[in-house]
Amino acid sequence: MQPWEEFKRKYPSGEVMYSIDGEYLGLIRINTLNVLCGYVKLPENHPYIGLDLYDIMHVNNPLYELDVHGGVTFADYIEGGCAHVGDYAIGFDCAHAGDYVPRFSDFTPLADGIWRDETFVINELKSLTEQLRGI
Repeated sequence: MQPWEEFKRKYPSGEVMYSIDGEYLGLIRINTLNVLCGYVKLPENHPYIGLDLYDIMHVNNPLYELDVHGGVTFADYIEGGCAHVGDYAIGFDCAHAGDYVPRFSDFTPLADGIWRDETFVINELKSLTEQLRGI
């Protein structure tokens, strides 16, 4: 069984929540490309709530300063099946150069990379949380 199939078997909803600490929660989802995405739910008073990742007028967008795998690719309110729908989160995906993307297995360079597993994503979530906590 491929690791992405194992993740879907282990978590039939396609997602799992992690308590990173008392104030921050992590969410891991598998997307339609069969790669994992990680999100950190921000506490209510965090100054980054509402920041627009794609605000090109904001020259010094602080979201671009966060060091996480592939860079921040999500900053918005959570949608979907988890219990934290409507909460603001910052996240990333594992579909970058050097990553194996199962849906693009016939497309180079995404065919020869590493499939980033749950442990990898958890470690990135912990690192991202530490950065967000320090703001």
